[in-house]
Amino acid sequence: MALDELDRNGIASLGPVDGSNSDEHRGQARDWNEWGTRICLQHPGRFGLFATLSLLDPTSHFPKSRTPIHGVSFSTSNGGFWLGDKRNASVFAELSRRKAVIFVQP
Repeated sequence: MALDELDRNGIASLGPVDGSNSDEHRGQARDWNEWGTRICLQHPGRFGLFATLSLLDPTSHFPKSRTPIHGVSFSTSNGGFWLGDKRNASVFAELSRRKAVIFVQP
């Protein structure tokens, strides 16, 4: 049913969860990324994945699979600080090096 609905509406991907820095949200982000990876592998060419990352621990729940990740998603603030905070510089430098697409949720 999900694929039929996506087809009717011309949708190719599903949205991410909040990737803030609490342990609960880190677990949700990991679960989202793993679920998204499974869906992408089960339906090649039908779904894309915008991974959800925690800025304080960005590699802890990043999918480790052959699924192409189309980008990453962040909320405008994470763990009480804004995306432009200097503490995020190394994460954004790495994403820039990889020419990653970044989606920001307000």
